[in-house]
Amino acid sequence: MIDKITVKPRNSLEDKMYVCDECLALLTLHGSLRNTFIVRIDTRESIKCDICGKEAKFVLSPFKRGIWVCQKCLEERGKKHVWMKLRIVKYSDKAKCDICLSEGAYLLMKE
Repeated sequence: MIDKITVKPRNSLEDKMYVCDECLALLTLHGSLRNTFIVRIDTRESIKCDICGKEAKFVLSPFKRGIWVCQKCLEERGKKHVWMKLRIVKYSDKAKCDICLSEGAYLLMKE
């Protein structure tokens, strides 16, 4: 017989993070990546994992923050089919793409 129920709040991301594949697996197992964009990065610059300091391979961004994506990444990363369910909120010449770090990006948010 159950006499006690414990409800634990879910941990979730609050801001963008760059992570390596090992830290991505740990965050996934922990349940922290619910409602999060998970995209493989593609940049010439070396980006360090925000958790362990190894080379990052993925960018994580919560749905409530959105994800900044440049025109090149929009076209190369699955054309319109991948991004179809997202809406473009705004464009900024100064914003950096979360995927390739180039300037000039669109802020995409889940509807």
